[in-house]
Amino acid sequence: MKKKHILPWLLASLCAALVLVWALYPVRKPYQYPEVELAALYHMNWKERQEVCDIPIGQLKRMTTPVLIETVLTNPLMELMDMSLGISCHIPPDYRSAYDAVGSSFQGLAVLEERKDGRALLEKLYEETPEEDIWRQATIRYILAAWDQGPSGPTLASGRIPDR
Repeated sequence: MKKKHILPWLLASLCAALVLVWALYPVRKPYQYPEVELAALYHMNWKERQEVCDIPIGQLKRMTTPVLIETVLTNPLMELMDMSLGISCHIPPDYRSAYDAVGSSFQGLAVLEERKDGRALLEKLYEETPEEDIWRQATIRYILAAWDQGPSGPTLASGRIPDR
């Protein structure tokens, strides 16, 4: 009769262990975003952009920093940031506003900014990026410049989306 009581406990322990391992296991491959045209992305509302471009916070936090950087740099919203800063009439450009606009639909920027090794790895990646890859270099420069400008002041919209 004791053997019958051991099996449910054994199964429950195994399930708990699997959940714990999954939660702690680092993600080692960049996220693959769905294909979306830039023009379509531009005309989407906030909710639609979030559905296409955001990743659950738990998955972002489990990514290694190099994988998180690659995931951030390939996010479709980063092209919008590049374009808006590229045609910006502000001198000097307001990098933080463009960064926060992307951050309102993509929490990967906030996760990367919190990483202790994020800045050093971004700077290293910038140095290693070929000069021909202008957009990648510009995106890295814009992120670093936004961090240099510091956090945004208080606004009506916080620029942060709820964790999910």
